[in-house]
Amino acid sequence: MKATKLPWAEFIKQFDGSVHAFIASNRKKEDVTGVACLRCQVMDSSRFGQTTALIYGPTCTFKSVEQMEKQQGGIYITGLPSSASFPINYTEDLP
Repeated sequence: MKATKLPWAEFIKQFDGSVHAFIASNRKKEDVTGVACLRCQVMDSSRFGQTTALIYGPTCTFKSVEQMEKQQGGIYITGLPSSASFPINYTEDLP
């Protein structure tokens, strides 16, 4: 599945208000191209359906959304296979 590009205002609504400032400050960091929203899709995981914001850019672990999408088994947010998450959308807008 290909992630959808969203404007900042729509992207940030996916997350609890308590983390909005944290996501915004990370998006504003130097060499950050954007932020992806990843969703855990492991049905027997306690994290099933949870979303995670993950920055990407030239000095980050992931350089692009396309690189994240190529992770066939997903991205292990907690380091465990049961946390496998996949990018569903992203933004490159600044807050």
